[in-house]
Amino acid sequence: MVPTDLVVSLDRAQGRRYPLGKQLVDELRRRVQAGALGPGERLPPVRGMATSLKVTPETVANAYKRLVDEGYLRGEVGRGTFVAAPPLRAEEDPLAPFEAGGSLPPFTNPRNHELLRLANRPGVVSFAASVAAPDLAPVEALRAALSDTLRDDGASALQVGATQGYPPLRAAIAGLLEERGLHVDESAVCITSGCQQGIDLAAKVFVSPGDAVLVEQPSFLGALEAFRARGARIVGAPIESDGLRVEALPALIQRHRPKLLYCMPTYQNPTGRSLSAEKRRMLLRIAATYDLPIVEDDSAGFFPLDVDSPAQPSLKSEDHAGYVIHLGTFSKLIGAGLRLGWLVADAAVYDKLVAAKYASDLSSDALVQRAAFRLLESGALQTHVALARESYRLRRDALLNALRQPGALPQGAHFNAPSGGFNLWLDLPRHGPTSTELFLEAVRRGVAFVPGPFFFSAGGGGPASPAALRGLRLSYSALVPEALERGVRLLAEALRALASSARSAEAVVY
Repeated sequence: MVPTDLVVSLDRAQGRRYPLGKQLVDELRRRVQAGALGPGERLPPVRGMATSLKVTPETVANAYKRLVDEGYLRGEVGRGTFVAAPPLRAEEDPLAPFEAGGSLPPFTNPRNHELLRLANRPGVVSFAASVAAPDLAPVEALRAALSDTLRDDGASALQVGATQGYPPLRAAIAGLLEERGLHVDESAVCITSGCQQGIDLAAKVFVSPGDAVLVEQPSFLGALEAFRARGARIVGAPIESDGLRVEALPALIQRHRPKLLYCMPTYQNPTGRSLSAEKRRMLLRIAATYDLPIVEDDSAGFFPLDVDSPAQPSLKSEDHAGYVIHLGTFSKLIGAGLRLGWLVADAAVYDKLVAAKYASDLSSDALVQRAAFRLLESGALQTHVALARESYRLRRDALLNALRQPGALPQGAHFNAPSGGFNLWLDLPRHGPTSTELFLEAVRRGVAFVPGPFFFSAGGGGPASPAALRGLRLSYSALVPEALERGVRLLAEALRALASSARSAEAVVY
C-alpha cells in the first residue's frame, strides 16, 4: 500500500550546500529507521514523487536507487518500490547494536506530546520533571538580588550587554568552576541562555545537514532535538554502569566520520550514571586521535549525593588539547525557568561560538546576569546549592527505599542507584509490558514518568530496541519523600494490573 501521509519537505534554500537529492535520501532513510515507513509499504511512483516535490524524475530515481543499494528499499519490476526489512541486524553487523543513524523516534512527534501533557494533570505524582525543585527555589535571595541590582545599576541593567556576557559574572563563574576541577580565565567563559543554547550553538558551529553526530544512547532529548534541527544524522553509542562505552567509539567514528560528540559524563540524563576516571582519559585520547570536538553537558555536576563519593572532575579539567566545550547552567542550580548558563571553550572555538550566539540573540538577559552575579558574590547561591544537595539526597534515598520494598517491582526489573544528579533509570523485565504501555496504565492511576523511547534516536539501537522499550526515567528532585513513596506504590499497582491482564504465555512474577 502507498502511504497516504508521505509528505516530504525539501529545503531549497540549502540546495547548494545540501543537494535536494541527498535531502530526499536522508529523509526517507530516517523514516524507515524510525518505523514511520514500515516493511512492505510502497513508495509513490518516481514521476508522482517528482511532481509533488517539484524536482526532476532523475532526482527521485537516483534517491530510490541509493536506498535500494543501502538495503532500505527494494524494487519489483512492474509493481514499484517498497520498503525493505531493516538492512542492519545485530547478527549480521557487529556495530548494529551500537548505532542509531537517524533522528528522533516517532514517539516524540507533536501528535504524541499529549502523552507527556498527561503527566501534568492536577493530582498526578509526576516523576517526569528532571528539574531543580520548585519548593526549594531561593525566591527571597533572588528577589533581593534583583531589587539590589535595579537600585544600584538602574537602567544600565536593562540594556543589551556584550555577547560574551556580564564581565563580573563571567569572572564569578570561573571561580565557581574550581569546584568542578576547572581552572579557567574569565576570557574563556561565555554566558548563554541555558545549556540548551550551548548545545544549539555547538550544533550551528560544527554541524551541517547530513553530518553525523555521536551521542550517548539513551541521551538528553533536548540535545537530540537540537541536532535534528540541524539535519544531523544521530549515531548512538550505548551507556554502561560506568558511563559511555568508550571502546565502541573508534569503530563508530571511522564508519560515520562524526563532526562532534555530545555527552553528559557526570550524572547523565536520563540514566544518572557517570563516566569513570579511566574512561574519561580514554575519551580524551580518542578525541585527540580523531580530531573530534566534544560537547560536555555538566548541568548536574554540582549535585553529588553520596558523602563518600564526590563528583568526578569535569571532563574539561583534563582537556589539555582544547577539544572539549564545557556547558553549565543556573537552571539546575536555581530554577528551570531561569534560562541562564555558560560555556567554556578554548580560543579558536570560543570566537566561533560567540559569533553564533550574537546571531542567535545578541546577548543573554542583562538583569538576570547581574542578579546571578550578586547571588554568587554574596555566597547565597552556594548556600542554596548545599541545602538543595542535602534535600536531593533525602529524596533519592526515599525513591530507592520505596523501589526496594517487597512487591514494588516485578522479578527481573533492575536499576542502578545514582550517586548524584536528578534521575534514576529503571529497566523493566524482558517479558512484560513496555514502558509506554506502563505509562498509559500508570497515568490512569495517578502517576507519571517518561518512557524510554523519548531518549533514543532512531536506528538499530533506537526507540524500538529492548533498551528503549523496557527502560524508563524516574526523576526524583522535584518530589518530596512522601510523594515519591506514594508514586512508587501507584506504579506497583499499575504493574500488577498489567501483569494480571497480560495475554503473554509467560506470566510476570512478583
